[in-house]
Amino acid sequence: MEKKKIMILVIVVLVTLLALGFGVYKMVSTPDEYDEVLQGEEKEDDLVGEYKKNKDKQEEVEEGRKVDPNSKARELEELLFLNEGDLLTKEEINKDVEEWIKEGKVSDKEDYLGISNRIEENYGKIASDSYTNSQLVSEDMSDEELSQLANSFSMEEVTYKVRDPKIYPLYEVRSPLEGGVEKKKVKIYGDIFDEDFTGVGDGKYYFEDTDGFIDVGNGNEIGYLTIEYTSGNMESISKLLDLGASEEEVDDLLGYNVNYFLKLEDDFTQEQIKEKIKDIEIEGYTGERFFEIVSEGENYFYTKDSMLKVVVPIPSEDLLGEEDTDRTHAKLGMGEFGDISVNINGKKVKIGTITEKEYVDGVYVDFR
Repeated sequence: MEKKKIMILVIVVLVTLLALGFGVYKMVSTPDEYDEVLQGEEKEDDLVGEYKKNKDKQEEVEEGRKVDPNSKARELEELLFLNEGDLLTKEEINKDVEEWIKEGKVSDKEDYLGISNRIEENYGKIASDSYTNSQLVSEDMSDEELSQLANSFSMEEVTYKVRDPKIYPLYEVRSPLEGGVEKKKVKIYGDIFDEDFTGVGDGKYYFEDTDGFIDVGNGNEIGYLTIEYTSGNMESISKLLDLGASEEEVDDLLGYNVNYFLKLEDDFTQEQIKEKIKDIEIEGYTGERFFEIVSEGENYFYTKDSMLKVVVPIPSEDLLGEEDTDRTHAKLGMGEFGDISVNINGKKVKIGTITEKEYVDGVYVDFR
């Protein structure tokens, strides 16, 4: 019993000493140190308050914005497999901009960076990019204009399902915040730094302007053919191997190829596109395997009223009638083969040449 009392006494003394020590520390600590402790607590409270404020504000924005299921923005989202609310109409953004100007959050309608940042803060990067890229949907857009806007829409910020990057619109649509819908020709060829460019100096480029599309059977229409060359350098070989080509296939995929644009009048899946490509033979070869390799592991979708660039590798002997040598490549680059005729599903199609300058100036099409 006596031992127990002693133990209790020792504990009481220790607690008392600790309390006295803490009190002395508080008395001798400098006001600045004490202020720092208080300021730290205040900052923490400020951060919590700011978080709650932003959260409430975001919920207020989301709750305040009613997504109209019949709006043109929702139509475009569905065409591009975007989430509901990813996009805004031009009318919605104009309304917001007027409010932001009144509130002093942006200076005026020419405060492009400020407006872009506000859109991203409130609605996300996809909506902000549609403003920056002048790809805003408006309620008075026709179905055709909406379709072409979808075909040229930037998909850089989209990760869940992406349009094939080789898709081209039939004509390009721009729709800035101020002004109406602008339509222009779409450039399908014309980069001097393109690795497929075969012209050298005063060279020629094999291109056939079909002035539209040719019916090649099985419900397929193609046009705007080129003959191009993919060199067998380490970069090209590594790229094909990385994409999934076997070592045995690489030789067949490098070298000469005929490219064409396939017209798409409906929406298609990746598998459906592969079947369409399989049905189009050029000199007995198709672009099926090349398409499989470059789209391996992807989940591409294909929008209607568009064009898809297709690559068909063909051995030099079958395309040009001679082996692939440096001399053959030089002859092609100078247009020395003249017009080249190819057999497409039993139909003879001529591929002529244009000058290097014509190529560099750009090849444009417009199907308005």
